[in-house]
Amino acid sequence: MKIFKIEILIIFLSLLISSSIYSQKLSDLLKEDFNKREQLLIQNEVRKKLGSRANQKDVTNLISDLLPWAVMEGQDSKTFARTIVLFTRNLDAGIELNESEELIPLLNNYSGSDDDFVYLSKFYQEANLANLPIEVRDSYIRKSRNIKFDGLSTWIGGRILIFGLSEKLNYQNLFTRILKLLPNNLHRNSEAKNMKIFSEIMRDFTESKRNSYLTILLNQIRNVEAKSGRNLTLALTKKDRNLENNFEEIGKMDLTLRPKIELSPEDLGIDIESTIDQTETKPESINNNLPTNWRFLIRQNLKQVVSGWIGTKYVYGGGSKVGTDCSGFTIGVLTDPLISVPRSELPRSARHQALVGTEITRSNIREGDLVFFSASKNQTKITHVGLAMGGGQFSHASSSRGVVIQGLSERWWLDRFVTSRRIFSKVEN
Repeated sequence: MKIFKIEILIIFLSLLISSSIYSQKLSDLLKEDFNKREQLLIQNEVRKKLGSRANQKDVTNLISDLLPWAVMEGQDSKTFARTIVLFTRNLDAGIELNESEELIPLLNNYSGSDDDFVYLSKFYQEANLANLPIEVRDSYIRKSRNIKFDGLSTWIGGRILIFGLSEKLNYQNLFTRILKLLPNNLHRNSEAKNMKIFSEIMRDFTESKRNSYLTILLNQIRNVEAKSGRNLTLALTKKDRNLENNFEEIGKMDLTLRPKIELSPEDLGIDIESTIDQTETKPESINNNLPTNWRFLIRQNLKQVVSGWIGTKYVYGGGSKVGTDCSGFTIGVLTDPLISVPRSELPRSARHQALVGTEITRSNIREGDLVFFSASKNQTKITHVGLAMGGGQFSHASSSRGVVIQGLSERWWLDRFVTSRRIFSKVEN
């Protein structure tokens, strides 16, 4: 009995020490970006949700990697604590941070369940593996959220999108059919009903591939059916190497063999509204302000257009004044009639916008230049874009505050600046 009591005491002391060590490490990690009250809230919430898992090294490493994202996205302590919990679950489901980190901007306004987020991250992981075009991926996420797909429906519909890359078909039809025909909660359907729905969605696929994909989808639903929490995470961790090889093969396909993808501006979240108020501005003054050559930026026009976007809320995959993400904002401003950059000149994603124009050093940034940042551990990975406004300021769409203007020399933006690109040959008054 005495030996038993000593063993209990040793276990208790070891737990106390490990908890103390973890607490110290987490405090050190958080102290630059959160006050003491916020630090305690984060620590308590993380411990409550993760228990002893919170003490493990991979979680503390994860927290360190998530902090730049928390700062860039302006996350409060409660949101950051949930971010830690969700991405720990992703790790346990075999999804590394770099495979799903670009979903973090969703979390300031995320109302789905933890399970739904893991499903969403799984789709994101597979989409990246298969090289699903970024604009298709993000448009699908935005639209599936608008029609309230749960996580399983989002994941399964996303898989059908990926499978479609290996077929010569009208991709717009497939995209539309998934969003129209797929139920927003597959858990509620019988297997026979799901098979019928999937067959209709994939009716343009070759018969052999359609049958193969049907088997994959139905088996996957069986694998996760009625599972949640840790049981769901364990089910998602099970690797299907044949399926992963399939995604990799799709990702390596010659682009000329893939279906031509031409989503509508509405599908891409682009719904540009002119900032010109026709009731207050005379037509002749409008015409005088329009650029004769889009390569020549009129400084005052940039300010006027951006001012019309200030306060627009953040919407993942959006690109209008109803709601926008960072790259949707830059497209919205630059294609406005007062600036007139052709839509064809601007890719949909921040990552691809970083390839347009000419590279400019940070010291030479001027009005109209695109400025790029990274919150990722991989500092070459573009995760955010804004527009230089002159005077050391830039405008951008923040997921916590919407469209705002900030200083390029603020500590965080200074540390995380990656590059700048110039698309205007001249700036005029």
